[in-house]
Amino acid sequence: MEETTPHDFIVIGMLIAFLAEMKAGLPASKASKWVSNLTEALSDEALVVTMGVADNLTKLGEELDERDDDEGITSEEIEKIRKELGHINISLASESRTLMLFKATERQLNIEQLFKKPEQFVSAEIWEEMPEIAKYDLEQSAKAIVYGLPTASALQILRATEGVLNTYYEYFIRQKRIKEDKRTWGNMTKVLREKKGGRRPSSAVILHLDDIRNNYRNPTAHPHGKYDIDEAQTLFIMCCEAIRRMTTDKAAK
Repeated sequence: MEETTPHDFIVIGMLIAFLAEMKAGLPASKASKWVSNLTEALSDEALVVTMGVADNLTKLGEELDERDDDEGITSEEIEKIRKELGHINISLASESRTLMLFKATERQLNIEQLFKKPEQFVSAEIWEEMPEIAKYDLEQSAKAIVYGLPTASALQILRATEGVLNTYYEYFIRQKRIKEDKRTWGNMTKVLREKKGGRRPSSAVILHLDDIRNNYRNPTAHPHGKYDIDEAQTLFIMCCEAIRRMTTDKAAK
């Protein structure tokens, strides 16, 4: 899925209107620029059929580009351009029926942050400390909320949290670690809770992680577990807070 906005299509319409309303004597360089902008806009929106129809207009634009900057466009050239614009309009009207634009539904959380700046939910500093796979999972979880996929969001934010928990565990447990392929959320927090002496994790952080595991992580693993969009957003914030607290707890010790 690629990001686009209605504005991009409005620009295409405006460029067509500019070209259709040109008057004789307009500098050829300006007309050429408008033609170039139109063909680029069609390409940016991957309007493949209309791009093909616009080939003749592109050639006309290239011819105009070879003229002196102060040389005006002629009435005959304007008629040729308008004829090609007529073909483009017909193609565009037809091809646009095959396209779909999706409008993001308002959420409790900020849509732009979810879609473009998910690191803001944990802070830029903590984001830099996160494992790459945890960053990926958090990003995908945030986008899943925007797309209205709450269960998918829940699964990935829990995975992101467990990824950070793994680094939290390794920071405090330096010897006799559980083998990586045997580690689970539950056995890692158990070891952290029971740690004696030396650097010890915050009991409040462990309680927070236990709360997520008992009320969200374990039920989510059930094959019939599913979330609505409000539950997914609540879990997202809880997990981001857990990630933030684990990272700051390590820094404090």
